[in-house]
Amino acid sequence: MEQLNALLDYQKLDIKIGKIEAEVKKSALYKKVVKVRKYLLDSQKLMKKHEVDIVEINQGIKVLLTQYNEANETVEQLAEALENVDVSTSIKEAQMLLRKAKQEKAKLVKIEREIIKSQSKITKIEESLQKIAHNVPKYKAEFEQLKAKYDEELKEINKTTSPLKSELKELAKGIDKDTLKKYKIVKKSHPIAVVRLDVKRCMGCNMELPSGMAKQIANSDKLMECENCGRLLYTKD
Repeated sequence: MEQLNALLDYQKLDIKIGKIEAEVKKSALYKKVVKVRKYLLDSQKLMKKHEVDIVEINQGIKVLLTQYNEANETVEQLAEALENVDVSTSIKEAQMLLRKAKQEKAKLVKIEREIIKSQSKITKIEESLQKIAHNVPKYKAEFEQLKAKYDEELKEINKTTSPLKSELKELAKGIDKDTLKKYKIVKKSHPIAVVRLDVKRCMGCNMELPSGMAKQIANSDKLMECENCGRLLYTKD
């Protein structure tokens, strides 16, 4: 019973501290800090992505230029072959040369378009990088100013929460380590981790437990978990 009372007192104080700390996160200042910080982090990620994209696009352009040179060389060879067509060359052979020359020229046009498209992508990426480089210093300065103001707010909050946290540590000394560890794990999913078992109903998730389990919890000296939500249960008595 002492363990349970200590844990319930611990939970009550823990919730109180959480509410106080949550209030500061509702402030307009905190939201601005988060927004500006997100912009800076997103900008950093985007710059890294742009750098990788430029390298990949340039590698692609190199491949395209190699293909272009090969196709251009083939076109020149075909043009020379067509110039040397004489009466000994069959119509079929001449037509084949013409057809192949057209195919290679079409290939050249396609490669040229792909190169222009790739160069256009690089231009857009570079414009984006310039914009980021222009904006980041301004946002960094704004973040530093906002962060300084927010830190002042936190100092005021800490004046209230520090003694409460000290009290929380003292309460923790009267709670079994395994029980406290279990409480903290459940707390990550549920703000109120320890709840009452009302006959057979968990007052956390409002689900009814099997009679056998409810009886086991009622007769146990240890806190047991709700099989539905995982909260720690205790009986009214």
